[in-house]
Amino acid sequence: EQNSTLNIYSYFANKKPCKNCTLTIKDQNKTLLTDLLNSDGEYTYTPKTKTLKVVVDAGSGHVVSQLIRVQNIKKQSLEDHIEKEDSSKAIKITIGLFSIFIIFFLLMRIKKR
Repeated sequence: EQNSTLNIYSYFANKKPCKNCTLTIKDQNKTLLTDLLNSDGEYTYTPKTKTLKVVVDAGSGHVVSQLIRVQNIKKQSLEDHIEKEDSSKAIKITIGLFSIFIIFFLLMRIKKR
């Protein structure tokens, strides 16, 4: 979709925005844009190609990139995205703790024998 916009949000694990981080948008052959994210870690871009690589550099080796296909972009607010990500983290933590409990329980049973 030529007239749709791509809203880019970048934030750290502590949910603080990646203020004034370097943003680079590339297609398969070249760099299309290099700019800075705003003070909220956001940038709005109007894509001209269907496949983009978005790279955010926070400095000190903190770089993240994402390949994006414009036709697959869904509109989602930053709050919804963070909530979904937090939910995923909570499930992973629960599974990890449960696994540790099972291992501990099995080791205690083996030790009693």
